[in-house]
Amino acid sequence: SGQKCACDGPQALSRSRIVEAPPELRGLGVKCAACPKCETPVEEATVLDCDEEVALALQQAEREREASTPHRDLFDATRWDAVYNVPRMAAQHFVSPYIHTMGMHEADGKKPDRALLFKSLPPTLRRKSLPHNATLEQHFDGCNEVYLVLPPTEPGRCLLLAPTDRLRSGSYFVLRHARKEHMLRMVEAQKWKRKTIPEKPYALPGGRSHAFEQVGRFVGQDEYPMMTGKLTFSKKNLDAADEHIGRLLTSMADIEKALSPLLREATRKVTERRVMGDATLRKFYQNRQYPNDKYGVPVITMAVNAGAMNMLANFLCSAKANKLDVSNLVVFVSDRSLVPAVRQMGGHPFYHEALGSYPTEAAGAFGDATFAKMMFLKVLAAYLPLKLGYDVLFQDADHVWMKEPWSYFDGDRTVDAFFMDDGSRDARFGPFFANSGFYYWRYNPAIFHMAKTIFKHAEMLGATRSHQVVVNQALVEAHSLYGVNLEIMPKTLFVTGQMYHRNKTFMNEIKSGRASPYCFHMCWTANSTYKVRYFRDMRMWYLSDTLLDWDATNLLARIATPEHSGPERVAWDDVCVPGHE
Repeated sequence: SGQKCACDGPQALSRSRIVEAPPELRGLGVKCAACPKCETPVEEATVLDCDEEVALALQQAEREREASTPHRDLFDATRWDAVYNVPRMAAQHFVSPYIHTMGMHEADGKKPDRALLFKSLPPTLRRKSLPHNATLEQHFDGCNEVYLVLPPTEPGRCLLLAPTDRLRSGSYFVLRHARKEHMLRMVEAQKWKRKTIPEKPYALPGGRSHAFEQVGRFVGQDEYPMMTGKLTFSKKNLDAADEHIGRLLTSMADIEKALSPLLREATRKVTERRVMGDATLRKFYQNRQYPNDKYGVPVITMAVNAGAMNMLANFLCSAKANKLDVSNLVVFVSDRSLVPAVRQMGGHPFYHEALGSYPTEAAGAFGDATFAKMMFLKVLAAYLPLKLGYDVLFQDADHVWMKEPWSYFDGDRTVDAFFMDDGSRDARFGPFFANSGFYYWRYNPAIFHMAKTIFKHAEMLGATRSHQVVVNQALVEAHSLYGVNLEIMPKTLFVTGQMYHRNKTFMNEIKSGRASPYCFHMCWTANSTYKVRYFRDMRMWYLSDTLLDWDATNLLARIATPEHSGPERVAWDDVCVPGHE
């Protein structure tokens, strides 16, 4: 009510507290009951001496003040001033860009309802409270930098923030600790592919079953060696990786000398038509920094062995059917014998003995020995053109294009790297879940350093049996270290095999023409036999069945080239047909 009781001194009653109430209570228009008698002992005087409306208002004001007032007792020993509850609006301001970046375009991208904000402020900027309708600027007043942490939300996961003056710059890594017994259960569940963690007790030495130990962030989340904490490198594999990289580095000048004119020829038409003919685009390229005088025009690259030649042929035929220019395609082939056929198809083949030896057959399954060995050729197919200053669109051979993707990439020229969304949400691919079978890199020093990091981690390709794991981890580091700007593209525009297997409704829309994505990548599929079958199902198989049986071996044996011709050979111009089942 704004009035004190008539009595003063130590026996003054609770009504005098109302005058000292927080500002949020003032102006509510409430009225207090009459003052009780002053003889009432002070211990018995409570806010209930006022009417119920004032009591409820006081309780609400106290809750709001507690929500926005610094918890000084938690962080007095450090420079951290406060823990604040931040409303949905303020949290989304920082998280929303990652909803897009991390490929969370559907229900898996639920936005946070609230967040906690820890502030490190000097005493002069510390404040007591915020109004309930505070603006974004008010919530982050005094913050020159905000470090965003996106913690896991599964039950049993806890987040500990422990600021210390001994580490003034903070840590850019989230250090995972877990109970040993819990981790053993998780590993066993993965071993037997169980959906639930067994309750079997474990007898651990020293009674440490409940002790926390630092573990890798992937441990227990998958059956792969790196996820079980048993990542090992045999001396044989390490020596082979060192020898391979050493041979490449020794021969790098020769490799670049052979590759440079091929890249120049492959991109000549694109340079004339797309860059030199567009003043805005030409200015964009000229203003960027390159290691030479080139404009950084894009080149499409692939890594192909004999077992993938039918996929390459189908891609080229799909581009022809849809009237798309892929004349800037450079194909890194596993052996010299593939060069004539690739050239006859219209690609620009590149082979150099220093690149190493690779299997000739197609991979039988994801992660098998052939798959693992071919991964390094994929790394080189992106790294070497980038090293020479070109923007690189790398893709696996099992693609079909419906539209040219350059217009999408040019839509946002601030993005350094575009990736297809793999669809998997396995921890080993997180947090971006980028598919390493289709990505576009714009040349700049940060992107080049990321590519070089992948190149130098040849032994990790064999140890993890996954190109995608290595690429994603390098991407996380480049994003954190250099601020690489990346985009994970929508799955409805750049479609993967995950959509084919998990979203038949959308795939039927593509077949009927109601959906028009840029391309389709037939990943998430065991081997070439099934890929052909699924391409046929989507009417995306563009090779003539009347001429030959289209497995990779027959293709090489039947395509006519200047070196191999005759009545048993098929001219490339007769190979491509409209997409069919």
